[in-house]
Amino acid sequence: MHYRFRIQNFFFGILFLLLFIGIGLNIAIFFRPLYYWDISFLSLEEYSGLPKEEILANYNALIDYCSPFYSGTLALPSLLVSPAAINHFARVKIVFGIFDLLAISSLVILIIYFIKKRKQITPSWLITCGITTLIIPILLGVCCAFFWEKTFVYFHKIFFHGDYWLFDWNTDSIIRILPDTFFLQCAVLIIGIVMFGGILLLLYGGIRTFYKKR
Repeated sequence: MHYRFRIQNFFFGILFLLLFIGIGLNIAIFFRPLYYWDISFLSLEEYSGLPKEEILANYNALIDYCSPFYSGTLALPSLLVSPAAINHFARVKIVFGIFDLLAISSLVILIIYFIKKRKQITPSWLITCGITTLIIPILLGVCCAFFWEKTFVYFHKIFFHGDYWLFDWNTDSIIRILPDTFFLQCAVLIIGIVMFGGILLLLYGGIRTFYKKR
């Protein structure tokens, strides 16, 4: 059995990509130990001028707000947050919700397709899915590695209207506990998870295809 490229498999690769992005995004957001470690690694107490307990309280409040199970407006225990910043985080919450919806929808479509076509599909379809899943994170990884600041700016221009994401240290002290390096770490984590998923698809599809040839 030989590998053959099919357009429909490219479409399913996009679905896997959306699924892995959703998984990676949720891990990056809600895996709080990463940020807890960054408090000392990035010297956030010195950077922000705040004690560790206050940093944690405000960060946890922000992450709780980003949860899909949280309803209400953003309220931080002690840090200043302007109406523009509240508007921005509300949009962030919406974007996260959209990616969650896309990931869940992709998973449902993939499960339905597999159940209906499991006797007709060949393992080689996962090769196309794996390649498709790897292309975008590789490109994004290169951009983050060499053009992180521009990538960060373009990301916000694509997903957020206006300049609400440009915080003022004087009116939005939340930005003092969210350094640029932390967002880079989150981006690397998401890209790494997506690439890991793509590699698994590629390896599994390749191995299954190889054994079917024998």
